[in-house]
Amino acid sequence: MTNVLSLRGATAPMEPVPNVVAELEKRLEQARSGHLRAFAMACVTTGNISETGWEKAEGGTGAAGEINHALGSGILSLSWRFAQACQ
Repeated sequence: MTNVLSLRGATAPMEPVPNVVAELEKRLEQARSGHLRAFAMACVTTGNISETGWEKAEGGTGAAGEINHALGSGILSLSWRFAQACQ
């Protein structure tokens, strides 16, 4: 019997996913430079475990805060884009 480690074009579990690493490195550089002010995340780890969260710069408190508005708008936009891509 043969153990299948990955299908052609798929990333085997526990191997880095190149485009995920590249995106995280890009965002890390933006954060270190001070350009990135907030982010929201939805991650899937091995075992198809989902994690969600957000972080933002201080001072964006209240529903009307500029950072809160922009972050909320981005989350809603991402939700819509993902729903469209899954159709």
